[in-house]
Amino acid sequence: MNRQALSVHTISTVLLPPVLCYYATALLVLVPRTLPVRVALLPITLWATFRAATQLDCSAGWPYEERLIYLNQGLLVCFYLFLSFHSHSCLSS
Repeated sequence: MNRQALSVHTISTVLLPPVLCYYATALLVLVPRTLPVRVALLPITLWATFRAATQLDCSAGWPYEERLIYLNQGLLVCFYLFLSFHSHSCLSS
């Protein structure tokens, strides 16, 4: 599958779901006895984050596209850090 350029549509369908899953998990951490729900939400969050990191092309459509490829690598690093902190906080407490 080809990577999609960053647009309003891709932000709402590809980038927003992992952010909302992360936010929902953060809210569930504050509520007691929600560990099973958080563990059930973890695979969905991981899949959405992987999908966003691999399907978005942040440099597509810009004038010097080949020079801005580091934006895609930065997005991947951000989502890697996001995943590592999220999976750690989801399973603790």
